[in-house]
Amino acid sequence: MTDRAMTDESLSRKSARELAALIKSRAASPVEVLDAHLAVIARVNPKLNAIVTLVADKARAAAQAAEAAVMRGGEVGALHGLPLAVGGEARAAGASDRLAAARLICACAGRFARNNANEEHRA
Repeated sequence: MTDRAMTDESLSRKSARELAALIKSRAASPVEVLDAHLAVIARVNPKLNAIVTLVADKARAAAQAAEAAVMRGGEVGALHGLPLAVGGEARAAGASDRLAAARLICACAGRFARNNANEEHRA
């Protein structure tokens, strides 16, 4: 999608607003953004243990679909192509909270991880 693939981790340090603008303008692809985030996870998660479930294959498929939509020139949402890590509370919360999380995930490229937020509060 870009002349020079952004394979370093610099994309992982950009805000959601910056990433969305890069994706919409085709300066970065959803796959590149995902790869940058996965690289950071691979580097730091062994010490932090912040990501407890990683579904990189599903996220890659979602990012590829998001990229195809951008390339078609179709209308895309504000969070289109952004990877999303969902906290543990989304799984343990009530139905309306799960629905809200599902809607947010659909607006993005796809859920790629579940972090350990509030993990200690689960029964």
